[in-house]
Amino acid sequence: MKKSMSLLLILTLLLPPASFAKVHVASDQVIPERRHNIVLSVLLDELNSRYERIMSSVPAQTVNAIEIERKVQINEAINKKRAELASGEISVEQWRNEAAEINREALQQQKDELLYQISNLRTEELDRIAAVMQNNLNYLDAQQEYQAAYTRTEKARALSHAIISDLDQHLSMLNKSSRFMSKEAWLRDLSRTQSAFNTKGSSSRKWLKILGYAALGVAAAGLVSWGVASSVYGSKYNKRKSELDRQFEDFRSELEKQYNDLNARLTQEELNYLSNSGFVLSTCGTFQRPSSILCNRYNYQLFSGTTFCSVSCYRNPTTGGETLHSAPACTSPYIPSDCYDPQEYSDGYDNGYDDGYDQGHGDGVDDGDYDGGEDGWEDGSSDGEWDGYDQGYSDGFQFGYESYWGYTLMSSPISSTQYSQKNYNKGYQDGQSDAHIVFGGVK
Repeated sequence: MKKSMSLLLILTLLLPPASFAKVHVASDQVIPERRHNIVLSVLLDELNSRYERIMSSVPAQTVNAIEIERKVQINEAINKKRAELASGEISVEQWRNEAAEINREALQQQKDELLYQISNLRTEELDRIAAVMQNNLNYLDAQQEYQAAYTRTEKARALSHAIISDLDQHLSMLNKSSRFMSKEAWLRDLSRTQSAFNTKGSSSRKWLKILGYAALGVAAAGLVSWGVASSVYGSKYNKRKSELDRQFEDFRSELEKQYNDLNARLTQEELNYLSNSGFVLSTCGTFQRPSSILCNRYNYQLFSGTTFCSVSCYRNPTTGGETLHSAPACTSPYIPSDCYDPQEYSDGYDNGYDDGYDQGHGDGVDDGDYDGGEDGWEDGSSDGEWDGYDQGYSDGFQFGYESYWGYTLMSSPISSTQYSQKNYNKGYQDGQSDAHIVFGGVK
């Protein structure tokens, strides 16, 4: 008994406070109302299980080979970025901007892929995923939309809205946390991203790694560099897709060329046969019909008259036989030659617009300068307030990060006293809350 109590005391002292904050929600419990990204997490698990069933007949050796290839590609990409950042080849600011752009592009691609997957889920699978939205205030709108849905398509659309909300919210939170990350923090983030993809075991979602969705799971763990791994999948996918598209286009062009050659050959052989049999190209019929048209040039005035048409064919003068009749060729002499020109009002309007634009441009510059000065002062004041919020968020997120990992994520370069204390406090609370959600479970 004493040994057990001693072990418990040691663990209490060694483990970070956030380690005891992780919450595992049983299926028969009410989902905490502040938990984020739960729909995304359940969807990823569902996709992994689905592909395990679909691909159960694929030999394990083949699956392992594909997974190893994925890991090699990701390790190469991450090692390259770590080396560039560590050596100073790229600055922290350059890498921060590059990572933000990579994440943005990767997020859009992952959105498209996930929405495609959702659209192919069965109704019972959609219901199983949507059940986790119950009693969660983060999904009130999506939950109401899903409950009102009747068809599978409507349910898929409602669930897609919840997934998009999860992805956008989490990317925004990661972008905020990255604003003041130091070089050391970025290097640790890249290392943990690499470790997350190299993890073994059933919990690593093998099929998500193979298919390229695992990057979202890494993002949900709070690792800002997740887009690097996702871009590896995206580049390989786009490269292979481009190769297949090019092969298909080449094949289609070749078939089209063969068809055109055969068609021209057949047509020429048929014409040669008709010529040798006494057929000549002739006018085989004429007809006329009343018609009318509205002319742009004349303010859409109606013009009426007669259209004359003729039909050509190959005719044998001896037998009177006819073949290969053409489509009617028609003329309408009553239509004015300038019928399709722009109407006079439009011409006048365009000319007047150009003159008026030149005259009004100078006045607009003066008015814009005045209005811009007023708006600039107001925006500058607002930006100052938000700078305070951002600094508070940074410090709050740092506190939450330290409570989980045990060491500093970033160093704040500017004192909070330079900003609005009210907004600083609000930002600090939001940053601490977001870090707690990402690293420590539910607040």
